[in-house]
Amino acid sequence: MNRLINDLGLKRIVTYTSRPKREGEIEGVDYNFLSKEEFEGKIKKGEFLEHVEYGLHYKGTHKDSIESVLKGERIVWRIDMSRAAVVKELFYEKYKEEKADLIFSKTRVVFIDVPDWKVLEKRVKDRDNVFDLADFRKRLKQDKKVLEKYNFENRVENIQGKLEETIKKVMRVLGLEK
Repeated sequence: MNRLINDLGLKRIVTYTSRPKREGEIEGVDYNFLSKEEFEGKIKKGEFLEHVEYGLHYKGTHKDSIESVLKGERIVWRIDMSRAAVVKELFYEKYKEEKADLIFSKTRVVFIDVPDWKVLEKRVKDRDNVFDLADFRKRLKQDKKVLEKYNFENRVENIQGKLEETIKKVMRVLGLEK
């Protein structure tokens, strides 16, 4: 994602989370960090386009942030697989039809896959300073159900050590080859 942003000048949507910051994360760059209570308040006010609860914490996208595509901005939006699977429905649920049509016409959903689930477990363990195996397995079970139910048209496998190849495949899907 960072390479697409840097190489192509795309803008990253900074999503929200109620989990504590990890070492090195920056407010407003990696996530917008809220307390669980603040997050729940925004949910009640209908401020999120989408949100999901993982374990003890929420993640979500504020409605205002996705609307930058209406100003012609090219954005990258990283969201939970279960929400990405129904992104079209999210737009039509939260916006009037004309606006939803326009936003969705500018949207390409790309599912970045892993060769197998053990690889994913290792990547998450390496990234998270607090790895909860039970929570990971619960999330994995949810993700497997999503994959069984939805067909991601644009699915790119991210093989360890082949980042350049993965980036080229994603760029082809997006029609952004250099």
